[in-house]
Amino acid sequence: MDCGWPESTYRAHENGSRTIKQPEALKYVNRFKSEGAKGYTAQWVMFGDDRNLNDLVEGLPPDALERVYEVVLAEVERNN
Repeated sequence: MDCGWPESTYRAHENGSRTIKQPEALKYVNRFKSEGAKGYTAQWVMFGDDRNLNDLVEGLPPDALERVYEVVLAEVERNN
C-alpha cells in the first residue's frame, strides 16, 4: 500500500511507536477503498473499532465523565 510515506512511517504506525492522526487515518481509508475494501473508517484505523466517545463513557459516574471531557477538550485546544 502506498500513501506516500516512507516505509519507516508505516512500520511506526503498525507497531504503535507513532500515533496515527485523523488525516493519516483518512489516507489509509481512502487507499483501502481504492483497493476495493469496504467498511473501514478513520476511527477504526485510529482506535481499532467503531465505538465513539459516547459509547466509551456510557455508564461512567458523573465525576469520571467530567474528567474525560476535560481531557478531550484540552486535547482539542492543544491541536487548534
